[in-house]
Amino acid sequence: MSVSIKESLEALEAVKVLLQDLKKVLADGKISIGDVGVIFDLLKQFPVLNAGVQGADQILPELKDVDSGEAEQLMAKALEIAAIFKA
Repeated sequence: MSVSIKESLEALEAVKVLLQDLKKVLADGKISIGDVGVIFDLLKQFPVLNAGVQGADQILPELKDVDSGEAEQLMAKALEIAAIFKA
């Protein structure tokens, strides 16, 4: 039976959201009261973050059953995350 990569993609999307906001917070080199807006933006992303952790126990079984198309999807998502730090 083939397992999808839904939970893996959701976990990577949650990581992406967290890193994007972390980059915003650290852009000026310090954490300050001015970063409160970023925290509120992060709270608006709660459904994405929640989805990223809800099925975490399914990630290993998904990764054990990855086909080449799914591997490409996961790599594309990982590259999106890496691009956060290049921008």
